[in-house]
Amino acid sequence: MSLSSLSRLVLVLHPTNCSAGQDVSLLLYSSVIQDEMWHLTLIGPAIPETLAGPRETWWEGKWSMEDLQKVAPSKSPDELVGKIRSSFSNDDITLKGYREGNEAEVRVTIGYSTSEAVTVPLARLSPASNQKPFLNLLDITCEAYRQLKSREHAKDIQPAQLRNALVQTSSSQVGSAPVSRTAAEKMQRTASAQALFARNLANPSKKAPKN
Repeated sequence: MSLSSLSRLVLVLHPTNCSAGQDVSLLLYSSVIQDEMWHLTLIGPAIPETLAGPRETWWEGKWSMEDLQKVAPSKSPDELVGKIRSSFSNDDITLKGYREGNEAEVRVTIGYSTSEAVTVPLARLSPASNQKPFLNLLDITCEAYRQLKSREHAKDIQPAQLRNALVQTSSSQVGSAPVSRTAAEKMQRTASAQALFARNLANPSKKAPKN
């Protein structure tokens, strides 16, 4: 299994350690752009930036297979790529170090629920260095929404099959309701994030109102 199988993987992250009152959605985007280098990009919402107006925030890291195996020496290349793919599919990725959106570095932990979690750093990209990833943000947000719905649908298949074969107790029926609400809330937040990211991308030089 090569690094190319890590292309176009997207995950919506909702940090829990943000400042009070913040409701932040970020996109984690995995791709292999060139020379078999794995690129992992974190795309955040706009933050205030003095009188220049708000701008979106970006962090990125990139590794060769050799680099990744130094992080997880106990895994073969196939095992490592498989772990990353399954972690995206199972929402088994968490973000560390994000709080205000101005952090120079954040860390992404892949497979955090397992005993063999892998943590990689992402460095914030400077807006003045023309390093902004050449990514179509609207395409990425649409792909994130599609993958989220696909994962939620897959999770709902097994309970639906069980309902056809078994007579559920009233307590199990009550217990399934929060799951559906959670799925709906996730999709609603993803759609809101998509609209916000698209607006920020379309108006990167919008001036902030003067007091």
